[in-house]
Amino acid sequence: MLEQLVSVGRGGEAMKTSGFSDARAGPRIRVALPVRLRFGWNNSQEVNASSLDMSERGLCVRQCAPLRGGIEVKAIFESTPDDVKVYRVVWVREAKSFERAFDIGLELKL
Repeated sequence: MLEQLVSVGRGGEAMKTSGFSDARAGPRIRVALPVRLRFGWNNSQEVNASSLDMSERGLCVRQCAPLRGGIEVKAIFESTPDDVKVYRVVWVREAKSFERAFDIGLELKL
């Protein structure tokens, strides 16, 4: 099992740490909604995920495979498929009490 959090700092450098800080710039709303994530060359890859929480500047999703830190991801919620938002993967960690699942932190690209 993965015991480390993989994070990407603002400068793009990858960091590994054994802990996770829940410090937030703003309030998070817990919401479980199906979301599709598109990424890769020409957005050629797509995976299904579930949102865990969201804020004005970020989104946390749960997915069955980790995504690479720093990549650009388009999030498409089933309830609002025309409102596509672009995020950057800022951290990935193994989901607690879920086998073969990963929690992924996404930061909204402005």
